[in-house]
Amino acid sequence: MNRNGESTASKQETVRDVLDVWDRYELVIAAARRGEDNAEALRETGRELEASLDADQGTLGTLYRETKLDAEEVCIILLLLRRLLSDSGPGLKGKKILRFFFTSTFSMLQATRYLEATGWLRTAGIVDASEEAATGRELLESQFRLTDSFFEHLRRELVPPRESNTPVVGFSDNTEYLLSLKKLVQLHRRRSEEIFRIEDDMGPSTSDRTPHEIQREIDRHREMIAARLAAAPDGETFAAVRFQKEHRLSDEEMVLATMLLFHELHNGNAFLETVDLVRLVSRDERDLIDRRSMLTDKSPLVRSEIVVIEESTTVPDSSCEVGLSPWAFDALVGDGSERDAIDADLKLDFHQYLQGIDDSHDFFAKLRLPPNREA
Repeated sequence: MNRNGESTASKQETVRDVLDVWDRYELVIAAARRGEDNAEALRETGRELEASLDADQGTLGTLYRETKLDAEEVCIILLLLRRLLSDSGPGLKGKKILRFFFTSTFSMLQATRYLEATGWLRTAGIVDASEEAATGRELLESQFRLTDSFFEHLRRELVPPRESNTPVVGFSDNTEYLLSLKKLVQLHRRRSEEIFRIEDDMGPSTSDRTPHEIQREIDRHREMIAARLAAAPDGETFAAVRFQKEHRLSDEEMVLATMLLFHELHNGNAFLETVDLVRLVSRDERDLIDRRSMLTDKSPLVRSEIVVIEESTTVPDSSCEVGLSPWAFDALVGDGSERDAIDADLKLDFHQYLQGIDDSHDFFAKLRLPPNREA
């Protein structure tokens, strides 16, 4: 094994040591809570955990040594890691985390600082809370879990990613591109449900991911779309791509157009409330205010008549409904109408051309074809 391989193996061993000691530590704590007299075992296992963290060459050991992380903070990370890997769900309420480590009311109250929004675990992007600005009593009732990015970082220390030489496969046609945009819309909708706690016909959101994690998935999916579009030899000719360029639509405006397109395809109803569409492209309350302009009478979508307003209103507001216009629907799906349609000016020119022809011989002569040649 080469030197780099030896280093990787050694690092994995130290990470495994930490996890193994933690598994034993959890069992000892559980036994103590059942009333067993194992104070010495608890102290001994605690010392083993500290020693394994000191020796760990991975992320946990580095955090423990270089950031001077409290032992309690490391234990919270390890507790949430175990929870994430269990069948019980990805997170724990704040009060359950505190009860696991502390028995007295005083120590539990003091330890709430580890869970605060300004605490190191959350500002460093290691732990997420179901309530972003949880304070006071909310700290006890909120669900806490490891972020996807930190969990993936820990996982990669034990399972290094394989190098892939697989080339990017370009989109085969406009339909495949639209279906990829549909998935992007679905991710936006999932983010919207988590941020604004929307309940609809399908019931409340059951996602176990935070808005930040869904946003990272949105970003990754956008990168994938761009890569596959670049790899498609005729990607620039796709109807939906031409549509976005011709009307100078932003990515968010394209999300709205795609949402309306598939809403009509699935439900036969072209209209959605403006407020639902604005929520779809909003990351927070500020966005919800700022992005109302995307569906005003001066916006590209309305000005170009890509979307149509319900008949009862003349100017869109948060309570009205808008839908995708029929011509925009056809332009996005690329049904061929934009290629086969004859421009009005061309019709006039052709009409004038026919008026100047005396007979079929004159027609073929002007076409420079013999009159008996088949078209």
